[in-house]
Amino acid sequence: MFGLPDMQDRPYTEALFTTFNFDLGYFEQRVLGVVRASGAAVTVLCDAAQYNPDPQAVHAAGASYLIGVVALPAAFHPKLCVLVGPERVLVAVGSGNLTTGGWLGNDETLCVATGDAATGVPTMVGEVASWLASVTELQMSTPARAAVRRVLASIERLISTSPAVEGGPRLVTTAFRPILDQLPEAPADELALHAPFHDPSGTALGALIDRYRPRTVKIAVQPGRTVLDPAALESVAAQCSVELVWQDAGARYRHGKLLEAASPQRRWVLTGSPNLTGAALLRSVRDGGNCEVGVVSDMNRSIFPGLGEPIMAAAIPTVRIQAAPGETVSGAQPAPVLLSATFDEAAIVVELSSPAPFPILIDASEFEDQPEVTSTLGQIPPGQLVARFTPTRTFGARSRLRLRYERDGVEHRGPFHFLTDIEAVVRRIPPRRSTSVNTDMDWRTLFDDHSAWRDWLRTLDRVTREQRAVPAAGTAPHRTESPAVVSGDRNRRTFDDEEAWARYSDEAVARLGPTVAHDASSGLVFPHLARQLQPSGSSRPPRWADRFDADESDFDDVHSADDLDAAEADSEGEEHRSELPELSAAQKNHLRRWVSNEVIRAMAARPAIDRLALTRLVLLVSLARAWDEDKGWFHSLAEATANLPGDDVPARLQPEVGSLAAVCLYRLDQGASPIRTTGSGKAYADLLDDLRPHLAHADPNLITSIVRDIYGASSVSSSPRAVLDHLEAMTASSPWPEITRLIRAAHPGWSVDLERDAHLVIESRTGHPLTIAATALQQVPTELTVAIRVIAGARLEERQYVRHENVFVAQDHLGARKVWKSYRLSNLVSPTSIASGESEARARIDPAPWDRVSSPVQVALAAAGVAP
Repeated sequence: MFGLPDMQDRPYTEALFTTFNFDLGYFEQRVLGVVRASGAAVTVLCDAAQYNPDPQAVHAAGASYLIGVVALPAAFHPKLCVLVGPERVLVAVGSGNLTTGGWLGNDETLCVATGDAATGVPTMVGEVASWLASVTELQMSTPARAAVRRVLASIERLISTSPAVEGGPRLVTTAFRPILDQLPEAPADELALHAPFHDPSGTALGALIDRYRPRTVKIAVQPGRTVLDPAALESVAAQCSVELVWQDAGARYRHGKLLEAASPQRRWVLTGSPNLTGAALLRSVRDGGNCEVGVVSDMNRSIFPGLGEPIMAAAIPTVRIQAAPGETVSGAQPAPVLLSATFDEAAIVVELSSPAPFPILIDASEFEDQPEVTSTLGQIPPGQLVARFTPTRTFGARSRLRLRYERDGVEHRGPFHFLTDIEAVVRRIPPRRSTSVNTDMDWRTLFDDHSAWRDWLRTLDRVTREQRAVPAAGTAPHRTESPAVVSGDRNRRTFDDEEAWARYSDEAVARLGPTVAHDASSGLVFPHLARQLQPSGSSRPPRWADRFDADESDFDDVHSADDLDAAEADSEGEEHRSELPELSAAQKNHLRRWVSNEVIRAMAARPAIDRLALTRLVLLVSLARAWDEDKGWFHSLAEATANLPGDDVPARLQPEVGSLAAVCLYRLDQGASPIRTTGSGKAYADLLDDLRPHLAHADPNLITSIVRDIYGASSVSSSPRAVLDHLEAMTASSPWPEITRLIRAAHPGWSVDLERDAHLVIESRTGHPLTIAATALQQVPTELTVAIRVIAGARLEERQYVRHENVFVAQDHLGARKVWKSYRLSNLVSPTSIASGESEARARIDPAPWDRVSSPVQVALAAAGVAP
């Protein structure tokens, strides 16, 4: 999809994805942007039994795309992608689910067919259309069925006006007949097979042997990961007098399915979604089989993944799970599934897969709320299939709904579904007004491919010049006194106006490419145009505080070995995160020059969203060890961060500016000296002062997203919680939490506690109390009065110290007597010089023997709230 031509012309009107498992977070972050940028309305169909999204990973469902769940007695298991427009079509049939594993991490198979009105449309595209007609008869929501029919109609219109391209791969499905009955009939000398799931009895293997009568069957396996019973398969082969050869399928998880048949006359393969199970190959949907889609292709060479010498069956462990997809159908009456929740004027309409057999409650949660914060929308009485509810609260698109019911004395809660605005999910992005557009890349691609990076930057500069040369009529310039307010000419539009914001977004996509522009604005360049049931509700992202503490692993699917369908989700859903690559000396030099010459110098003159994107890239560079010295990146990132604000920042982007500034300041704090009076420490403190007003707009959810985008692709570990804690310290009304944090950072061997504002307690097993207090005072601004109680040394001596204005008071002991000594501070006299003895004598205010509490001591102690 990323390499398709003329995407800037928005050539597609419909996009349809079918999948068994569905990782909504991955889809929204990596796929949705480029598909929406193609001009298409987006629909995803998945298996209802597998649908169980993480609600905190979902930001666009119901507003920017439609999710449809398909409820079958077996499994909805096809993996298909369709992009279709008035003049072109793309169809892809593969084995990978719409998950991180299926699209990135696993070894999968994929067959792609493309066509257009000028050169013709392959036969396989028409076969896909026929299959889609059968899909509309499956159990799904009314909006999902309407979306499939739109895709079908678009394909049929294109086919009717385009020449046919005969031959090529052929589609086989379980719509009306078993897939095995649709495969070539001629005998084969050899079958070569691979699938991650085999039926435990070997029924599918027996049927294949019976049909093709091969002399040899080769099966590629990943011992311990492939689900099969080798003894059962050996027995099936032996009964048919067929030699069975086992071969290793490699270390990388192989989810691709393959049936390869070879004879002297022909070699053909079946790829796609079917596993080597009866539900996938031997039964149609009408007969209780899975919904499957495969492709039969002639091949001139083998694509069998088996490696090396044959392995013994004894070396292959039996891996059993409850059942392969669709193999077991429970005898108990299934509970209804929530198929959809949509708007209908002033009501919310929910649709079930079957009439409610008992009272079912609908729980609802607003998008901006914590997912677990729900209210009861209403009850569906027994026998009812569709229900309408008029809410008493505001629920907009992307709000969450789920079923709740009691069965056999146990309360059950269904997965969250997302309230869908039907008008919004079919609203398409119009073609760009400019023919110049940047390449669509993600952050990782930009970073990995330096030639692509250079091309991207050149295009960014060129498109920026073109846009400046032809200013859009009726819009405010980039720099205005206040882009959030209309002033002066009442006809001038600002970025808070929908039409002007759409133009601003469109131009940003042209300069940066869809994915970078989408990420840099946290999705605002593809605004969610969903309605609210009532005219209220925030356009800001939600504040889901519990997400910020979560580690990335919290979002991985973990499934038991007893749950087959979930086991497949587990094998595919693993995060395949990789570190930023090691850089050569030439690459390091290139990155340093790029940051200083091409980013920093020009950043102030670029539009706000471009500055957001480029600052993200500089942040990535800071994590890539491009500088040989440990903190060489500090000043470059500080300068980029300083350029984030500006009077051209649209109000909608203020949260993104504040949030990215918070993440950059967290990174800069790691490189700055904890001494905030000189050097990098002072540069950090000055930058913090400049950015403090913008940090008020920082949004925890945006911070979480940025941290996972940037740090999740690097070897430097971080967590959203750490950044949020740092933000809280930076923006606290009291300076003392940050001062305490700095002392801890500078002296990890100390135990530093803040008793209350301006009262610190420091414990240390080593060091003299006076030296410790004097050192800690380096982190405290001189204008602040502070009391420090120190417990230090092997004997854990306790002393009290106070600094007030230009007086430093130190508690000491003369024998058993407690005394207070006072010192006059100046530019040449500091607590550290007093502690070292360098200026102790000449700085004294009160002479020995300190047998009374002097007036300067009393004033200082009273100011600090310390009793003499």
